[in-house]
Amino acid sequence: MDELKSILDNLQNLKNKINQSSDKNNNKLVIFIGVLLQVVASKKLFKRNKDVAEFLNINFNLEFAEYCKKSRPIMLGKTAKYFLEKTDDYDLNESLNIIYSFIVESLSNTVDDVNWSNIIKKIKL
Repeated sequence: MDELKSILDNLQNLKNKINQSSDKNNNKLVIFIGVLLQVVASKKLFKRNKDVAEFLNINFNLEFAEYCKKSRPIMLGKTAKYFLEKTDDYDLNESLNIIYSFIVESLSNTVDDVNWSNIIKKIKL
């Protein structure tokens, strides 16, 4: 029962944040989180979970415990939770640019000569 109360309180806090901010930023937040999670979940872009963890650490300063690095769904959940709860701790436009740069860089390389670690390091803004 306490867990449900906590969830309800968190939901109310998110609702208050949404009501206090402009619609434009909310749309950007939804787009950013949706695109980020889709990119991170892609086995075609990141074959290994280690690459996902490295990408999120280098570009967004997200660090995961070792047990999290073994499970992509756990990393996805923790990433979504971080960006939903810490909206004041990062620049949304800069974060969108990081994702855009990553996608453009990965599309400009052919599949044969893609080295994800190099791409991740190249786009560090």
